[in-house]
Amino acid sequence: MNPLNTKVIVTLGPSSSEKEVIERMIKEGASAIRINFSHGKETDWVKWIKLIREAEVEKGVEIPIIGDLSGPGIRTSNETQVELIEGQTVTISMDDSGEIPIKEPLFFSTLEPGDLVLIDDGKISLKAEKVRAGRAELKVVSGGKLQPSKSVVIKGKETPLPPLTEKDLKDVRFSAENDVDFLAMSFVRGSDSIEQLRGILRLLGSDIGILAKIETKSGVSRFEEIARVSDGVIIARGDLGMHYDLEEIPNLQRSLVEKARILKKPVIVATQFLETMRENPVPTRSEVMDVYSAVLSGVDGLMVTAETAIGKYPVECVRWISRIITRAEEELTTPKREKGKTLSERFSYGVVTLAESLGAKILIYTRGGNTPRRISSHRPLVPVYAGSPNPRTRRKVKLYWGVEPVLVPGKEYDYEKGLIKTMSSAKREGKIVRGDVVVLTYGIRGETTHTVRIERIVD
Repeated sequence: MNPLNTKVIVTLGPSSSEKEVIERMIKEGASAIRINFSHGKETDWVKWIKLIREAEVEKGVEIPIIGDLSGPGIRTSNETQVELIEGQTVTISMDDSGEIPIKEPLFFSTLEPGDLVLIDDGKISLKAEKVRAGRAELKVVSGGKLQPSKSVVIKGKETPLPPLTEKDLKDVRFSAENDVDFLAMSFVRGSDSIEQLRGILRLLGSDIGILAKIETKSGVSRFEEIARVSDGVIIARGDLGMHYDLEEIPNLQRSLVEKARILKKPVIVATQFLETMRENPVPTRSEVMDVYSAVLSGVDGLMVTAETAIGKYPVECVRWISRIITRAEEELTTPKREKGKTLSERFSYGVVTLAESLGAKILIYTRGGNTPRRISSHRPLVPVYAGSPNPRTRRKVKLYWGVEPVLVPGKEYDYEKGLIKTMSSAKREGKIVRGDVVVLTYGIRGETTHTVRIERIVD
């Protein structure tokens, strides 16, 4: 199949962690793979990373791995399923004396009578009646079967937890040592949280990218400052739905996607795109519309979570979301574009405009991925290829809308030679063929003279 402009990010789990399933999901259109550090063990993650890298080699593709940090969120500590019935009074406690154990003392100091407690993305809701230290009595408003280790939120409130837990720090070190490409940071409330994680990665000698998950009201209100210091953002609709009324989420999503694009930062939307495919082989019509609308809004990627991690039809899920994206992208038109203020931003705008006016492909040699990111933000309606000898850079650009990486053999080159090597590799891979018009560049550097070249391929 032809590469999708809008990237599909899948989540590994019990349903999708076998090599055959991983390879089939990649074949059906998966562009990146998420590992949720809230579930599983390091031995599982090591095995999965090995299988992903083997699939990369066998399929001849680049697959960025996103490690999703658990973050300072609150989760239930039940080890078995708990059935909750509407109208029932239940006890949440720090010990195991109640129906629902929660080990975080700040939960109880934040909770007040009358508060609504939402569990598992709001599937279960409880109203607080009595609260004291380490214990609370609540009435079940909306019941269900509570599975182990589910997220807990007090609607309209943010528990003042530190940005990184001890477990997160351990998982950051694991990621730095095991070839993870991006870390998704949970419950980001400000730019200082991102800077803290960035500092830790520097101490570990790692250049892992950081994706900020926007999940709280603080994350929304401070979105621009967070996005500016991040390598991309994830709009986590499930968690946002625990802080905002559900009817507010569509407009909130649209607004955040547009802001991210103006800031030239990759933006991924996550949660419940094809939720019914956990049990069914075909999505609902409303789910198809949800995916379709997200594509037309200009997101860089769509992330599926439980659908591929624990659902019955992980491969079919990827096949369906790829089908919908393919059809939606037939409707894409030239978006509203901001020229930008800096020379680099205006340069990327000019390259896109030039290439589209010529009907040309864009070919970039890149070391860090910044020029492809800026060009991608304009959502060019022509193919974009980014060449690099650095596998981390190639995986990074794979996450950008409309950008396909090109393997440039060897070491880092000066930019002019790198451009020649990228052209040679793109021809060898069949991305550039006879008759193509190509705009070649490598982004604005510190030099006084810069090259933007137009070539017609005649051999």
